[in-house]
Amino acid sequence: MQVYDIHIDQQMKETTQHGSLDFPFAIYETQLNKNVLGFVNWHWHNELQFCYVVSGIIMLYINNEEIILKSGQGFFINKDVLHMIKPFEIPDSKYVCINVHPTLIYGSPGNVIEQRLIRPFIQSSTLTHCIFSPETASENQILLQFSKMNSLYTEGKYGHELDILISLLTVWKEIIMIQKQKLPIVRAISEMDETRIKALLLLIHNRYKDKLKLKDFSDEVHLCSSECCRLFKRHMGCTIFEYVIDYRIEKSIDSLVFSDLSISQIAYDCGFGSTSYYIENFRNKTGMTPLEYKKSLCSKK
Repeated sequence: MQVYDIHIDQQMKETTQHGSLDFPFAIYETQLNKNVLGFVNWHWHNELQFCYVVSGIIMLYINNEEIILKSGQGFFINKDVLHMIKPFEIPDSKYVCINVHPTLIYGSPGNVIEQRLIRPFIQSSTLTHCIFSPETASENQILLQFSKMNSLYTEGKYGHELDILISLLTVWKEIIMIQKQKLPIVRAISEMDETRIKALLLLIHNRYKDKLKLKDFSDEVHLCSSECCRLFKRHMGCTIFEYVIDYRIEKSIDSLVFSDLSISQIAYDCGFGSTSYYIENFRNKTGMTPLEYKKSLCSKK
């Protein structure tokens, strides 16, 4: 299933329910140029995420790193970790994403699997992500399991849930064995910086409709304006106001899809100073005007 957009709350948490309560597991295919912004914007989630690149090249932004991943490579993203994915040079780059809640792996809370083999890793501040390449034997086995899970999920045959669980357990064992052999990874973002980033994001999400000024952000985190800008750019990969525009566009899409408001009213409601400025930024991000985007959705219904 192609993902066109992800829904996040004011704290950047993805709100999509992946799978169901009785089987919290889902697989999505994302061709990045089909996403509304042409990339997957910053977010985090409670689920563990396993991905592999099907075609093209992608850039993973995570833990203050920019990681280039080519077709055949894969990666793991731990729960509660902010990340963003963009195409690298090839706009229609495609990857498969496997989302699973940890409870599917460990079952009953408090058991030895959870306490010794799951919880210490998913709560570790050093394990934000892993990268897998087919050239390394143990990592290639993980990538093969990713592909196997995708096939099992797509075919949906009787008993596929058990086969998926077996693959998940195999993958998780490989990951923790690899991690135990490695030296601790120091997070590139300090706890203080992460707290400040989350405060800035919350400010944007609560006040995106307002006419925001740089002083609003620097005051929020008790830094001078220049240091506030450097902090945000360093950890988010874009300027504060680039992020504000992206967020306003994402919020405007809800109004385009679910309301009959005029383009001018949507522009005003989402914090854009003028309709023309809104249209210009929308076109820059999506390749079409808001009205063209709305009509394209109607034609698909």
